[in-house]
Amino acid sequence: GAAAARLASSVLRESVHPQLKEALVPLRRAARGPGAGDSTIQLAHGLIEREVGDGSSALAAFDRFLQLGGDSAVGLLERARTLSVLARPGEAQAAYLAAAGRARSVAAVAHLRSDLAWIATRGELAQFDATPAAGRVAWLKTFWAQKDAEDGRAPGERLAEHFRRVFYVMRHFQLVSEKQQRATLSMIRSPLLATRSPTIEDGLRAMIKKLAVATSGKNAADPQVQLDRLGAPTDELSELHAKLNDQTLLRAYRSDQNVVDDRGVIYVRHGEPAKRASYAGSDSDANESWLYPTDTGPRIFHFVGLATPTTLVEQLPLNPELLASRGGLDLRYERMAVDAGKYRLSPTLLEQDRSLGREAIAAATTTDTYPLRFDRDLTPVVQARGVREGLGGEGQILVVFAVKGARLPSRRAAADSRIVYPVRLRIIALGQETDTVYRMDTTRMFVTGKRLGGNEFLTGQAKLPVPAGNYQVRIVVGDERMQVGAAISLGSLTVPDLDAGELAMSEPVLGRAGSGQLWISPSDTVPLNPLNTYPVGSRVEVYYQVGGMEPGRSYETTIEVRRHGKGDRVSAEFTEEDLGPKIARFRTIALGKLPAGEYVLTVTMKEVGGSASVTRRSSLNVTKG
Repeated sequence: GAAAARLASSVLRESVHPQLKEALVPLRRAARGPGAGDSTIQLAHGLIEREVGDGSSALAAFDRFLQLGGDSAVGLLERARTLSVLARPGEAQAAYLAAAGRARSVAAVAHLRSDLAWIATRGELAQFDATPAAGRVAWLKTFWAQKDAEDGRAPGERLAEHFRRVFYVMRHFQLVSEKQQRATLSMIRSPLLATRSPTIEDGLRAMIKKLAVATSGKNAADPQVQLDRLGAPTDELSELHAKLNDQTLLRAYRSDQNVVDDRGVIYVRHGEPAKRASYAGSDSDANESWLYPTDTGPRIFHFVGLATPTTLVEQLPLNPELLASRGGLDLRYERMAVDAGKYRLSPTLLEQDRSLGREAIAAATTTDTYPLRFDRDLTPVVQARGVREGLGGEGQILVVFAVKGARLPSRRAAADSRIVYPVRLRIIALGQETDTVYRMDTTRMFVTGKRLGGNEFLTGQAKLPVPAGNYQVRIVVGDERMQVGAAISLGSLTVPDLDAGELAMSEPVLGRAGSGQLWISPSDTVPLNPLNTYPVGSRVEVYYQVGGMEPGRSYETTIEVRRHGKGDRVSAEFTEEDLGPKIARFRTIALGKLPAGEYVLTVTMKEVGGSASVTRRSSLNVTKG
């Protein structure tokens, strides 16, 4: 059994497909024959089945491994990895957390840690190491829930994608051999190059050679003879597998990282690029560039090498044809190609390009992402406000949205001629003090008498209950299948604690009479404005909640509307005294002659003659029509 395990581990480390298939034949025979009752052989069999692409057979082998009393944490974790490759994220997460709950052996914990180490920071790994076994599931739930929240993903999606990426990277970007690694990397001075002592995989590679000798004699066709001749090592497969996992800890740009090339470093953290480009001219070595869209603009990564583009570099070689081939990624490369062809590349342009490459590398090798991508952008209007459900109610994030109906897929209602527009809304709030994730995922069905035109909107609202605190909020709006949509990061948002004994204020809720949407709370009915636009000369309805006032004190409130980066502004002031401990206020401010543009409305309340003060802001748009 242990010999079968060594055979499996050896061919997995080499990742050479013919060897995988050669190993699969004796392993299948052993698993169904002499090794049917050996959990070690079943686990090895499952590993190879997964590698050759048969996920269903791999799951069956892992199930037999568990039935035979194999390490349950190891077996469940391999099930989780396989379910991820099969695009079954919910089941994968359940199996993963079950594995974490049963992980007691050094080997099982090493498995869990090695999966984290591809993307976790040193601080996060230290936290994992310090977490007792009883708290490990909760720690891992929080870690992966935060990853889902950061990119607006459904629960379990990020974990499944992580396993898929690791599987892909180890098949496509693994450093095949030390000889090849040194021959290539020494020529291009990669930071991956390092002098290293022999590792466990070096010994495993020798097992293939030993197999050839073992199978060259009598009874070579008998799989049990083949396995027996490999010897019977004393270490168990789970321990060996854990050591192999430990060898794959990804230490980006540290001297002992010798598992994957630089493409693997980027891919495991950020996944499949949105665009790729390469140039195959005879005057250039191997090269490839990847583009990833981000909220702050595209990030582009360049890889070069001798036979294969394995090394991440700040800037491409200044070859005019090579640069021109990147014009589809960024127009600056077309300009650089023209200048390079005339031997007059601007030093400023060169340094700018190099700086962008340097910044992209620094960001990409210390972060990880899994952004939602849509076939078409929905461009919704979305607002989120931190409020209370009435002065005595729970905290909540009030979300107001507007979507152009013409951008959404629709269908005709079965019973009549009405048109149905499904709108899917996902709200995710990540507590900045507690790291707790709050979320809702709902689909609203809008029914209209006709198909909507280009400037006709569907509007709505939703409320996510949360405790008082500060949150990072991400909202996803899309059609029923999330093929058309948008993910919006709204930054930091505060839900007030009106009973904390210090001055606190909700975020101002802005509205406009006749907008069609009202927020109805137990104590107030508040007009909203889903489009968040106000014609020049109109009025803005402002609602806010305040708590923590001291009896017998006076308070001054200022409401100001100021244009971004300009001096255009209007304001109004109010002074009140003998207020209760909690109040809600409706105010109206006239925009007067403010020109069209983007504005911020600021509400500030401060104690007259005292130091207590609180400020909250909301954005709005003033339009000509």
